[in-house]
Amino acid sequence: MIGHLEWQPGKVDPKGFAMASVRDRIAGRLGHSKPGPLPTPVRPKVSLPELIAAARSNPSAKGQPVTYAGVVTYETALVDEGLLAKQYLDGHFGTTTITATSEWQERLGYRGRKPGQPADGIPGRDSATRLGAKHGFDVVAQEDR
Repeated sequence: MIGHLEWQPGKVDPKGFAMASVRDRIAGRLGHSKPGPLPTPVRPKVSLPELIAAARSNPSAKGQPVTYAGVVTYETALVDEGLLAKQYLDGHFGTTTITATSEWQERLGYRGRKPGQPADGIPGRDSATRLGAKHGFDVVAQEDR
């Protein structure tokens, strides 16, 4: 509840009471106490096994069901890194996300099994954890959940 003076300059509140006392009386009648502290925000968790399964199943088209919701969190970090175009932030771990993941892995020093071969683009514990540490999410293994 706001008083005249609080939202309209030049208007005065009616004489005889203060808005603070009106608010206290209303809160008393409604039985409301002062609100408690806000809960501490929880960092999102991304399951590594589910992320790997999504990468391996590789849904290719929009409109298909999302394999795992944590892919959106993961892709958002890749977009923030400048490795994935925002238009591909769709929750599908498609070929574009695999390419972006490969580029992230190469930034970290990972390469393919043969000389000159790029990183595979399938998220591993280290590369996913380092991406999460930089972009505000935790990577958990199945037993960590």
